[in-house]
Amino acid sequence: MSLDTYTEHNPDNPINQPEIKVEYSELEEQQNWNMELCEKIHKMKNDFKKLKEIEEMYNIFGKISFEEQKQKTEILNKY
Repeated sequence: MSLDTYTEHNPDNPINQPEIKVEYSELEEQQNWNMELCEKIHKMKNDFKKLKEIEEMYNIFGKISFEEQKQKTEILNKY
């Protein structure tokens, strides 16, 4: 029989390896927070661009479609 079947006898088997605890440094935590913040800002900018487009359509045509009104309401409720 192969030693892989006996986990207590095979030190190279991944199940027998000691668990490595990863601790993030303050800098890594800050970088993660910054990345999340950048993603939120990017989403917000896209929402505001869409809102601007909807408002421009309203100014040009004097009305907007039901879908555009729904998008506008969702964006405004978000922020």
